[in-house]
Amino acid sequence: MNWRKWILPAVMLLLIAFGYSYRFQLFYLLITPIVDFDPDHLPPAPDYQDLKFWAMHPAKENLSDPAQGLQVFWIHPTTLRSPIRWNEAPGDIAATERFEWTRREQASLFLTCCRVFAPHYRQATLASFWQTKSGYQARSLAYSDVRRAFDQFLLDVNPGEPFVIAAHSQGTEHGLRLLHERIAGTPIQNQLLVAYLVGMPLHRESLDTFMPQIPICDRPEATGCLVGWSTLKETLNPENYRKHAVWPSESGYHSVAGDFVCVNPVSWKADGVGTSTDQHQGAHLRKHEGLKIKARCERGALLVDDVDANLMIAQNGNYHLDDYALFYYDIQKNVRTREAAYRDANKRP
Repeated sequence: MNWRKWILPAVMLLLIAFGYSYRFQLFYLLITPIVDFDPDHLPPAPDYQDLKFWAMHPAKENLSDPAQGLQVFWIHPTTLRSPIRWNEAPGDIAATERFEWTRREQASLFLTCCRVFAPHYRQATLASFWQTKSGYQARSLAYSDVRRAFDQFLLDVNPGEPFVIAAHSQGTEHGLRLLHERIAGTPIQNQLLVAYLVGMPLHRESLDTFMPQIPICDRPEATGCLVGWSTLKETLNPENYRKHAVWPSESGYHSVAGDFVCVNPVSWKADGVGTSTDQHQGAHLRKHEGLKIKARCERGALLVDDVDANLMIAQNGNYHLDDYALFYYDIQKNVRTREAAYRDANKRP
């Protein structure tokens, strides 16, 4: 037997089997920067007085009446996956092009009601969430930009008018820090209509401990509160997807036990009662616009129908990329409901 001719095929099969078994680890390795975070070599900080560093801004959206409308501060999710740098250079062509997905699938929902302010920021690359010191430093740098952008937002918006904080994924971590450090317990908290902090597990005990001034929303017209959810196919086990709670610390995330926030974006309640397709306002999906689904909160996750066949990008039941798109029209309606309740309670036109 000529065993030598079988060596190469056998090696190839072993490599394929190894690659498949460790495909996620290999993927992480390929998108993890090869150098440590270096505070002496960072992209230049954005100047938020320059419209170049705003991905969305009323002055750039050609609104018919830019002085009117509810104000939304949108913090976009991670779009950078780089093996060579920890943070993005905001405002360049690549950053602008990457933002277009979040504009189309997420932030666009607010344009029917609101003046949207969405900063480009030195977002941390996806690998920054691998619980490393460099990753935390990269995320902290990103947050420092978001905070400065928010301060400029407060100077530019209509004084005394209500505003919304809306965020997804990495943006939700920054939005949470913003609520904690910049809004909770301050006079501007009175202007907070709602915070949509979506796509990251939010630990109830941490919120109660560090930010008791801002409660979880418990009804669709509640204001001054926050909502959050992470969307999974109903057959998946939420325990596999909520291993880390978002609360910034020097080591990254805490691993904690306990309850996690899930507000159903159809009923806008956190009571665990499921909602029907008749109650759903519809999804914004390019393969099925207006799709209606059932949803319920269970063990800190939002469990929904199997929608894999309706998505442009397969997600194997973890519908993280479509946390907003699946409830696009529900969120649109809810913003108007909360704004009407706020203006009525505060006797504002």
